[in-house]
Amino acid sequence: MTLRKRIAMLLAALLAGVFLATMAGLWIANDEDITAEREPFERQSAQVAASLNAVINASNNPDRVLSAFVTSLETSSGAITFQTDRPTNDVRRKMPRVPSWFLHLLPLQENWSRSYPVEVGGRKLGYLTFFQDLYPDVYEKWLTFLTVVVIFLVFGTGSLVIIYFGLGTMLRPLASLEEGLEAIGRGTLPGADAGHGPPEINRLIEKTNEIGVAMSGLRRENNELLRSMVALQDRERDEVSRDLHDELGPMLFGLRANAISLQQTASIEGCRNRAVEMENSIAALQGAHRQILDRLRPMEIREVGLTRSIAALVERSANVDPGLRISLNTQPGLDKAAEAVSRTVYRLLQEAILNIQRHSHATEAEVSVAVNPGTSGSDTISVSICDNGVGFPDDLSVGRGLSGMSERVKALGGKFALHRNATGARITCELPLAG
Repeated sequence: MTLRKRIAMLLAALLAGVFLATMAGLWIANDEDITAEREPFERQSAQVAASLNAVINASNNPDRVLSAFVTSLETSSGAITFQTDRPTNDVRRKMPRVPSWFLHLLPLQENWSRSYPVEVGGRKLGYLTFFQDLYPDVYEKWLTFLTVVVIFLVFGTGSLVIIYFGLGTMLRPLASLEEGLEAIGRGTLPGADAGHGPPEINRLIEKTNEIGVAMSGLRRENNELLRSMVALQDRERDEVSRDLHDELGPMLFGLRANAISLQQTASIEGCRNRAVEMENSIAALQGAHRQILDRLRPMEIREVGLTRSIAALVERSANVDPGLRISLNTQPGLDKAAEAVSRTVYRLLQEAILNIQRHSHATEAEVSVAVNPGTSGSDTISVSICDNGVGFPDDLSVGRGLSGMSERVKALGGKFALHRNATGARITCELPLAG
């Protein structure tokens, strides 16, 4: 059931409750009114009967006095009657223009009359019966009832119609808001159209549209990030494929050539030389194999922790390029980092050191990794890599390796910055320790 119908039904129930309460109040008031009317009727009828008995008993001719009294009753419109026999059924007086069902709703007694005996010297002459005329009061109450019913019908029906259609007008902006939310859910803009409803709903629609615009921007950024990640993965696969081709291919070819040559060599000395060449090729092949695996997935992080993995990375890098002296400064607590954070820090250092070796012509580099304590559960890990190389110009775009690292850092809720100057470069990164 719609909100509009629920409110209308609630109002109808409220009006029905007020109507029933009003009817109950009228019934209680009618009961008190009729009871108040009954008491003086009974008192006056008893006084008249007592006076008639006193006059008849004091008269010398009681029958003549009673006959004259009965004759005078003919002009009383039937309000008082004299009967020689006791009345067994008092006839209720007819009430035109008042329906019988309404009479049954009123707290009326079945007997609207009172009968008193007329006696002379102990001899009962008959009964004097008095009828109470309630028609004016009952008709007045009937008119009051009709007035209340008409007022409630007119007022209630009018109120329901006004509220129903008024609610339709007021709730129409909510339908627009619903359509706007559906549009935002589909990723289409603009959302709802504000300006056709109450100020409160218009403000709600405006805020919803702002959320829609923000969500659209986030959705666009997310799509761009996903496309960048897919592209980076493709480029990473291309690099791995190129490494396998450029590094392992020649070594495997050399091993095969040496094996063939070994088969064709007759002298022991020639076999020994070929075996030495094969051993050198195998050692180089193993080194290239480790480098490729290390680029694909640094397995040692899970085994030995982030601190020792960084130390091993720096040591291997120093062995590859003896002309570059790398100093390392790490603080306790790095091994508590989440796995995704540890991998990101490791790959960032790996990519930065590789760029220093390839492009900076630096002789010294400094790597610093520390844990910054914060409030409960909000510790961060900070990374800094700087060198004394030639630096790079401002118009040089960031390589795809560092660009991928920057996007990965931001995806984990961290911050990435690259500082350029004429005497070197510095990369800083800050990530939440828990990821």
